[in-house]
Amino acid sequence: MWVEFGHVTAVSGLQGEVKVFLLNPESTWLRTWRTVAMLDAHGARRMARLKVRTGAGKRWLARIEGVESREDAESLIGVRFEVDRTELPEVPEGEYYLSDVIGLEVRSGERVLGKVVAVHTTGPVEILEIQAGDETRYIPSLKTHIHRVDVVSGIVELTRGYGEE
Repeated sequence: MWVEFGHVTAVSGLQGEVKVFLLNPESTWLRTWRTVAMLDAHGARRMARLKVRTGAGKRWLARIEGVESREDAESLIGVRFEVDRTELPEVPEGEYYLSDVIGLEVRSGERVLGKVVAVHTTGPVEILEIQAGDETRYIPSLKTHIHRVDVVSGIVELTRGYGEE
């Protein structure tokens, strides 16, 4: 299974460095050269070697092996990065990768609201897209809305009363 971890937002300098938005900027996994998949706007995947150098917040500078000029880097704006899930380090108990919640059942109390079909990163907070038949809901991934995520049991439990209209 492929897991998205970031995308190119801009170019930095003249030597081919790019600015990358990382979904998990706290991870040190990308501080050494890693083989990753790059997906263009059409979904075409090609393998590349990537190393994150420095950054702040979710925006980091990165090198992509073979990208040596500003023009090469500009052609990569919008490219998404993915990695095979088996390449990622194991997470501590009680933590999870965002991709792990896709397919989980969402409950509010005893009521089943649907299943997580996607996770959207639109700003500082990830948004869970919940599908139940023809109905779609969007739930911010905040502690005030999500009581717990149990990947093993396959459940996202919402905070008491949330989602119960």
